[in-house]
Amino acid sequence: MALIDTENTSWAVYQKSTKSILSRRKKWPVANGGPIIDLDSDYVWLLEFRTPKPSYNDNTQYLKKVEKVNLTGKKLETNWEVIDLTQEEIDAKLGSFFETSGGIKLDVSIDAQNAFTRMNSMIQLTGMANSENVQIKDIAGDLHTLTVTQLKTILKEYGTHCYNLFLS
Repeated sequence: MALIDTENTSWAVYQKSTKSILSRRKKWPVANGGPIIDLDSDYVWLLEFRTPKPSYNDNTQYLKKVEKVNLTGKKLETNWEVIDLTQEEIDAKLGSFFETSGGIKLDVSIDAQNAFTRMNSMIQLTGMANSENVQIKDIAGDLHTLTVTQLKTILKEYGTHCYNLFLS
């Protein structure tokens, strides 16, 4: 057996009889990288290979950890799958929102209402033309480009909706 790189590797301990990983991210137990003496045949040390987590939108997706144990090659491979949430799961996660006639879902929290109020004030104070473009973020964090005229229409609908929430 070749000597193991004890500084730049991590290992998992696998138990054959239970088909389970008992521990992870362990250093090789023999300081000089030599073989393990008197290791119970029910246990296998697996070299860990971990793929970095991919980027994803946690409002609309989640990560699923996928592990593959290779006893012959003495490896444990960890990968990640990005799974899209169903629309029902997204709606439940995002909580209360207002959906515009164009399908943009806007947060109705007090902070979001204040942000839209400030945005409207800035548009008025700067004298932006109705044809100029602005961007808003929906409840999932996606950007939407609108003209000032479109935004004003949405803000009227949004304001009415939030006011009715206040009254209820």
